[in-house]
Amino acid sequence: MKADHERWVDASLTYEDRFREVHEPCEMQTETVASTLLPVERMPRFVYSAACTSKERTVSKGMGRSPDPRLMLPFIVRGKRLYTFFDLSRSDSPFADFVDLNGFDEEDAFECWWNDADKLRWYVDLMNRCLNKLTGRHGLMLDRKHKRYYFPPEDVNQKRQVDYFTLSGRKSKLSVAWEPTRKKTGEGKGFWEHLAVSLRFEKVDSASWCLSIRPERRFTKDGNVPLSPKRTTKKATIRKSRMFNVDVRKEVHFWRDFLSDGDPRIIFDFGQQSIVVPTDFIQPTVQWPGVFGDMPKEQTIEYSDDLFSTFAYSQILDYEKVELKDDE
Repeated sequence: MKADHERWVDASLTYEDRFREVHEPCEMQTETVASTLLPVERMPRFVYSAACTSKERTVSKGMGRSPDPRLMLPFIVRGKRLYTFFDLSRSDSPFADFVDLNGFDEEDAFECWWNDADKLRWYVDLMNRCLNKLTGRHGLMLDRKHKRYYFPPEDVNQKRQVDYFTLSGRKSKLSVAWEPTRKKTGEGKGFWEHLAVSLRFEKVDSASWCLSIRPERRFTKDGNVPLSPKRTTKKATIRKSRMFNVDVRKEVHFWRDFLSDGDPRIIFDFGQQSIVVPTDFIQPTVQWPGVFGDMPKEQTIEYSDDLFSTFAYSQILDYEKVELKDDE
């Protein structure tokens, strides 16, 4: 086909025609691009640390009860110090049995952490561990090897479905863990397919962050045991080859709707500070050569505050006002 086309070009087009096609500027189009990034509105300002001689696993297993079940308590242990967004000096600290407050420290994240390469990696580790908390509360499992979260089956050999709102705002059900079947016989194909997602906080400017959502797939033999890498690669390639931009957009929206519970923002609450992620995707406008209007015109839903989401957000704002007053 390539050789036939080259012969047609040689026979049909003059040198001037071919030069003009290559060098003449193409028409530029201005379009709004649908991204897979959610903006981060608020970030933890402080990182608290104290001396700790225990390993992370030991601390995780022996931690006391959280003072509030809604709080998230991500932490890391580096160089015999425990770091967290939770104020370790609080009397109800669940880390009390593992830290020595004689070495207590409170550092400004923007000044001390974001501008230091090593500490920035630690800061990102802390934030990504918040994602473990968020996804765990939504019943997702972590594929540590590939750093993605996925839906397990509802029960042994029982497919899983979840409710969500589509892009048009219609309530629907979506299969998220199932065994594909043959159309003619209805028999199972001998493997399970799971919706999965890669989530990660990204620093995109000196003081700006976003949450990246990347839809993925996980394939298992029986809903639990992973397929071999060779079989997984083949099935993932086939699946992705049949997904177009619209399909990816629908999956990204599903994850936004599922993880936010249909609220206008995702809140990671650490007590006196938090991460707040609005659920409106970043939509940059770009100028590029392209086909104008090739993106389908679809409705997009916006989440509105209700009594509960308004109350939760107002608490976050109250915390920040108290912190600011204390600083002043």
